[in-house]
Amino acid sequence: MFEKMTVFTRALALTISLFGLTYALPSMAQTSLDSSGNVCRIVLTLNDAPRFKVPEIIIPSQCSTFTVALDHIGRLPKSATGHNWVLVASPDLNAVTREGSKAGVASDFVKPGDTRVLAHTPIIGRGEQAEVSFSTSILAPNVTYTYLSTVDGQSAVMRGIIRRF
Repeated sequence: MFEKMTVFTRALALTISLFGLTYALPSMAQTSLDSSGNVCRIVLTLNDAPRFKVPEIIIPSQCSTFTVALDHIGRLPKSATGHNWVLVASPDLNAVTREGSKAGVASDFVKPGDTRVLAHTPIIGRGEQAEVSFSTSILAPNVTYTYLSTVDGQSAVMRGIIRRF
């Protein structure tokens, strides 16, 4: 029975992502609806592990602005397990990560003025929250975008895809 429920839960998650409902399953993320009923805000809950629990965010085309909020519920301070959220076009991923590493913690591992960075949050740790809002007009149709944490050592495993639906 449990095995069937797991398969059902996975199928439900896939169905939700395909229809642009942006992963409204418990323990993964919380979403908010705008006045028209569109999901235009997502809250990603983070802990001390270097991973985003949501592998893909699909933004409905009706959203003119989208907000990503982070909530760090881990036990360690940001100096030990801090995370940020950075949005880039997928082809720019490696270059942005390299430049962010050079910029260091003082710049939240994001090179100041880097035009390849479309949106980003500061680094957060235990008990902290951050959010960033961006115009969805920056997301071209049929282009794959990646979100990631550019904190040193996290970008290879702490990333996901973002698309406009």
